[in-house]
Amino acid sequence: HAAIAARDDAVIAATAHQAKGASANLGLRALASSLKDLELAAAVPDADLTSVMAEVEHKVEDALAFVTALTVA
Repeated sequence: HAAIAARDDAVIAATAHQAKGASANLGLRALASSLKDLELAAAVPDADLTSVMAEVEHKVEDALAFVTALTVA
């Protein structure tokens, strides 16, 4: 969240890009899609990164729930 608060677009884009690839490799397509949105939003000077990041966090929660369900089953 520090990069979002500081509006460090380069760090946001690079981190989102790396996490997007990792998520896609794990088959977490919804999370990868939200990370792509964050990566692209970092290039838009007036984008509301806080709301995009909130969506990423929601998709992280969904992914964790999915993985937890797999390990419990």
